[in-house]
Amino acid sequence: MLIGYTRIAKVQSAEDLNIQKNALIDFGCQEQNIYTEETAREEERFELLLAVNALRKGDKLVVPRLSSFGYDLTEIGRILEKIENKSANLVILDLGGALLDSSTKVGASMLISLQATISLDVEEMRERKLEELKSNRHNYAQAI
Repeated sequence: MLIGYTRIAKVQSAEDLNIQKNALIDFGCQEQNIYTEETAREEERFELLLAVNALRKGDKLVVPRLSSFGYDLTEIGRILEKIENKSANLVILDLGGALLDSSTKVGASMLISLQATISLDVEEMRERKLEELKSNRHNYAQAI
């Protein structure tokens, strides 16, 4: 089964949502299997969680763009992991102008590369935070 998910920012028009929804329908998603929401950057994406929870083994979650998941790479990584744990697949209709379908060999390779990139960014953020903590401790020790 194809499960669609689309999201627009609160500052976008309803027209943008319709364009994304139509792209999902054109790909083959049934309208009743499309989850949509309008959120601000930092808000929870409850419809996304419902869409992921609706996935069963062999299903595909179809999104217009990777940014449909949001902009927090750690959270995107968690979502990708949830999809993988359900033995489901991901389809991104426009990933830099290319279609990613993780049920194909090329798509699976692209997804692995995407996950590696996310993992690298998360590790960099972790390292930066540890350096900041070390610096703060050093500064605190000197102040005493």
